[in-house]
Amino acid sequence: MTSESIFILGEQGVSVSIPRIATPGIVLTVKIADTVSLQCKAMGLPVPEITWFRVDGTLPSGRHATHSNGTLIITNTQLTDAGMYVCQAMNALGKAKSTTMLTVHGMT
Repeated sequence: MTSESIFILGEQGVSVSIPRIATPGIVLTVKIADTVSLQCKAMGLPVPEITWFRVDGTLPSGRHATHSNGTLIITNTQLTDAGMYVCQAMNALGKAKSTTMLTVHGMT
């Protein structure tokens, strides 16, 4: 038995697995006032719950939404939104994380 899959006794053919994030961490650059989508696709069983947080700060108040597919949307981006964002996928067996670096540039 590996840490990747555990078979539940008594339920033949049913397996569970720790979360894995399928979308690699990236660097995104946007302009002030843009809308940006940060993607996070996770796999695992039970299906992992996806949450987003910011390494050195909070998510933009009133300007962000997390969709059921794991995507974080930030509207009307500001210079203060720049930073490292972390997607965390968690289920009963563990968690996985991936980071996205967001850079925001002023209008030119």
